[in-house]
Amino acid sequence: MKSKLKKFFLIFLFVILFLTIAAYFFLDYAINNYLAYSPIRPDRSINLELTPSQLNLIYKEFNITVEDSITLNGWFVFSGSVKSKGTIFLLHGIGSNKTAMLDNAKLLSLAGFNCVLYDSRANGESEGLNCTFGFYEKKDFSSFIDSVSVLFPGSEPYGALGHSLGAAIVIQTMKNEKELNVG
Repeated sequence: MKSKLKKFFLIFLFVILFLTIAAYFFLDYAINNYLAYSPIRPDRSINLELTPSQLNLIYKEFNITVEDSITLNGWFVFSGSVKSKGTIFLLHGIGSNKTAMLDNAKLLSLAGFNCVLYDSRANGESEGLNCTFGFYEKKDFSSFIDSVSVLFPGSEPYGALGHSLGAAIVIQTMKNEKELNVG
């Protein structure tokens, strides 16, 4: 009887040891490969079914490539008026995309403003692996402002409206971007 109990105890210890080692490797892998990057690698939400044309907005798709060779996808939504009052850049939050700002674009277009909506890096249809919480995104925003001034002459003055991380990017960009009007 003692021999069976001893054998059972050894098997039990082996199973516990095996499960402990397996749990260690699983947690080590998860921490080093997923949890460490979860704040900077947002889920890419893409709603390809929703476009400005579905809200009866006239728009042009345009992409820019920023200094670190990442392509960012954007839309220039034209004003609903004959003469626009300016252009408003609409920046979405982390884990979102440009379609989240379409309702704002509709209201602003009806009020006489052009709008620029784009997917920030690592979000939506834009390239990039990591969100940098403004470090590169503020440079990306400045690149969009520069591109709009070349591609759509006469679209000034420029303003911006951001949601969540988009608002943080607007604030970080305001310091160095002289084209952006703050009211």
